[in-house]
Amino acid sequence: MLSELYRNPWTNSQKHDIGTEPPWIQLYTSEQVAMGKSTLIQRDIQSIRKKHQKKQSMKFVLHLIIMNRFWSYHPCSNDSKGADIDEKNTLIIYHLNISSCVSKQMNDFLFELLFLQHINSNSRTTQCFHVNSNMIFLIEIPSTLDELNSTLSFKQFFYLLFSTVQFPTVQVSNQNNEFVFEKEAQYTIKWMQEFYNGNLKKRVIDPDAMANLEKDKMKRFMEKYFKDISRSNPAHQLSFFKYLYQQLIPLKNKFFETDPKSAQWKHDITNSVIEMAKMLCCRQYNNIKLNVEEKEQKIESTGQEEFYLCEKWHNSKECCYLVNQDGG
Repeated sequence: MLSELYRNPWTNSQKHDIGTEPPWIQLYTSEQVAMGKSTLIQRDIQSIRKKHQKKQSMKFVLHLIIMNRFWSYHPCSNDSKGADIDEKNTLIIYHLNISSCVSKQMNDFLFELLFLQHINSNSRTTQCFHVNSNMIFLIEIPSTLDELNSTLSFKQFFYLLFSTVQFPTVQVSNQNNEFVFEKEAQYTIKWMQEFYNGNLKKRVIDPDAMANLEKDKMKRFMEKYFKDISRSNPAHQLSFFKYLYQQLIPLKNKFFETDPKSAQWKHDITNSVIEMAKMLCCRQYNNIKLNVEEKEQKIESTGQEEFYLCEKWHNSKECCYLVNQDGG
């Protein structure tokens, strides 16, 4: 039945083909949280727009109108709600990010949307939603569920999507959603290269004045010095670089350029900041030993453990530095 409603390649549910003509559906899942499903979806949306660039772009106000009709319990009060949309020359892409706290009634909603292609409203007819031939649905499935549904896997919970009918699904991972090295990563890797080469003690370093590093070179650097972090999920890598960037930026302060001891201070502070960043990016608390029952309940914290950074400071036998936003 779905093959008559959507143009997906139903013979291969693992195929990720954004070149398909609408209407079509794509599910996005991941075994772990923070794998960047939303990021991959946004990249796919940009690729879809490039492929269909001859079609008109939806104005933002029209997009809001459509979404208000879509979620019928959010009544649309915009004066232009009756605006006509040319289906042949317009492409509408929906990114549905389903919450981990959703109820099982979401399956009923998805059945109305994807199978019946029509959602009735309890109020006015103008607020009913109907799937048209110019629509694409990119559906983000939560990796974990709230406590009430924690005993179920996402495939068991969303039985409509993972039963007899095999919806096209992208399993988001580091392989198909590589981490993107942005400004913070460029700056901090340049700085850390100088640190590991011993140059912080010799001269003034300004990463902004250096040429940008190539992606492969940054990947090799991370694999050499931070292997575990380079293989972690995108959210952990992003937090690693953001923390480093915030801590290292103040070291460009002119005070460090004039003080004769600044070179050694920069080196020592950088060393401390890197050690803290390695801890903070992957865990906020120390390793917790859970019994079998606690593991089954997916308990992450007993409430008794100390914040890991504070614990490190209390137990450290070496000097630790924390650079404030004002450079203090």
